[in-house]
Amino acid sequence: MHFPVRNILIFAGIFIFQTSGYAQRAKILKEINRIIRYESDDLSDTHSGLGIAVIDKDSLFQYFIGMMGQQDTRLMDSSTLFPAGGVTHLVTDLQLIREFRKGTLHQDSLLGKYLPASGYYGNITLRDLMAHRSGLPVILPGMSHLRSNSLQPYAALTRDSICKYLNRWFESHQSLQKSYQHSQYNYFLLSLLFENKPDELVAPYLTHGNKASFKPSTTDLTHVPQLYNIDGLRSVPLDYAGFSYTMGLYANLGFLSAVAFDCLHQFKDDPVLFGINKNKQGEETYISTAGFRINKEKKSWVYMMTGNSKISTCIVLLCPATQTGVVVTGNSGFSLHLFAMDILRMINFDWKRK
Repeated sequence: MHFPVRNILIFAGIFIFQTSGYAQRAKILKEINRIIRYESDDLSDTHSGLGIAVIDKDSLFQYFIGMMGQQDTRLMDSSTLFPAGGVTHLVTDLQLIREFRKGTLHQDSLLGKYLPASGYYGNITLRDLMAHRSGLPVILPGMSHLRSNSLQPYAALTRDSICKYLNRWFESHQSLQKSYQHSQYNYFLLSLLFENKPDELVAPYLTHGNKASFKPSTTDLTHVPQLYNIDGLRSVPLDYAGFSYTMGLYANLGFLSAVAFDCLHQFKDDPVLFGINKNKQGEETYISTAGFRINKEKKSWVYMMTGNSKISTCIVLLCPATQTGVVVTGNSGFSLHLFAMDILRMINFDWKRK
């Protein structure tokens, strides 16, 4: 991964949402700058800016580094909105778990109980959808012609067109073979539970200056940085159309940090969000939950969720065992995975870089 040190170290802005002391904040920033130098053997002019949040138990630190674009000299700050892409799922997950705890929804209930109008949903439960174990395909048969625009592959996928092809698919798959397959249709169906009240998804985190919206207003678009692909070419944010409530969240770092903090603390013991099983040999195996990719690190399991809007725009890493986490947002098009993992290992001290 590549970061241009000359821009990053000159244009560094820091915003603190919650701290447990100046010394810890300064130490983390020092280590982040070391990681940036380590990761930037081949400097690139395509990098513009980063937003970085570090969670260490009850402390939350935020750092903004770099600018809004190659020709935009405005610094990244707490008002910068990033397209969250798939990280939108976390907001849906947390609201679902709240509903489970209130008893208004039940994770093992059939989807048809809550969306009875269609009646084509077979034996799929809410838990199946959250865990991407419904058996739904990545692309529904017959929909390819609606994704012919390579620049905007989702723009023609209206809510009604998605429902039409989903119903057609369910009609011919009444007996579903449940198996893990990451499909955006899972979260599309979950989003239908909130489509008439989407504000419920973002409301719990709109505090302390946090901002989020599924369709940014014209005014808010001034707070969206210029996006670049991996070749350094300007990229237009995706129009998610019918998938807007599934992948179309725009949020600032404060909002995304609050969501990650909530995942680690309020729901740290919830088996729906974080689940580990033991096999017959006593070895730990993960349950695929909430769409996270789950990696076994030296100390414990790390839960990863990435967001893309044609480019890599954000990543959330969570380590429930040590109550640590990292959120990284950016607009350069480069993968943020290794950079975020290095920061997480740094927070946990004896985790070593690969």
